[in-house]
Amino acid sequence: MMKKIFFSILILIIYLLNSCCDCDVNPVNNPIANCLVREANITEFNADLIKINDTLYKPSSYYSVHSFLFPQDKNLSGTLVNDERFARTGEIVVATQTMSNNSSYKIAILDNNPINSLMIGDILVDTAFSINSTANLKFSGQLARLDSNFIYDDAQLFCDYINFNQNYILNQISNLSLYGENLLNSSVAKTFTSNDIRILNELNENVTGKTGVPQPINTDINKLLNSVNSNNISVNVKAGDVYLYRTIYKNLFVVLITNISNGSLPPNKGKVSIMFNRIN
Repeated sequence: MMKKIFFSILILIIYLLNSCCDCDVNPVNNPIANCLVREANITEFNADLIKINDTLYKPSSYYSVHSFLFPQDKNLSGTLVNDERFARTGEIVVATQTMSNNSSYKIAILDNNPINSLMIGDILVDTAFSINSTANLKFSGQLARLDSNFIYDDAQLFCDYINFNQNYILNQISNLSLYGENLLNSSVAKTFTSNDIRILNELNENVTGKTGVPQPINTDINKLLNSVNSNNISVNVKAGDVYLYRTIYKNLFVVLITNISNGSLPPNKGKVSIMFNRIN
């Protein structure tokens, strides 16, 4: 028993000595909070549908339209929430702008993936790359990176990491950025262009290219594109990355990316696993 405890302490010391935190952090005696480690597995988002007739669709092999919603109750483990907006259509309107030259029409962007501001959960797997074990994630809240080299899928060491680095973690609150857009590994998930512009009438029907429909002016197009592209941010992550995350409800979580892989059964959907703990 003593030998087991000794090796556990030794592993923790080795990790902390090699921690990649950007500043020196002194150990503390008081835990930042009760460490209630939770886990979740999130599947790559795919809204592809197969049309059977004008009213009937069925999901494609890769169909999965959930995102992960962090719990508001510390005793819960979070929820995989399905985005039912994609239940009967493979795309939704993600942004609109009333036309300046004819207020009866709107220009719009439609896509098969919600932009950050329209997400119904906190984390959405935009793309999982099994070849290099990285993934592009979308977040609806605020994000700051804490570490990129936590190499253990170990709940005890994860709690020890949080307690040891609590001052550093709390200092990073001031570095939180919406959707993680200020992180070095962030990018526009998909850059929309004028080719993606559609025109909707007052009934929100797509009337693009139909006779009598006015053409939008460039000012409106540019305004819409700037807005939608700035709200469509993904963060490239890998196993071992640790983030501080604040939900839209102001709850703070330390989040560890523990695994990025394909499912064991065909069609082998991309999946991302996380470990997390609330700290407020």
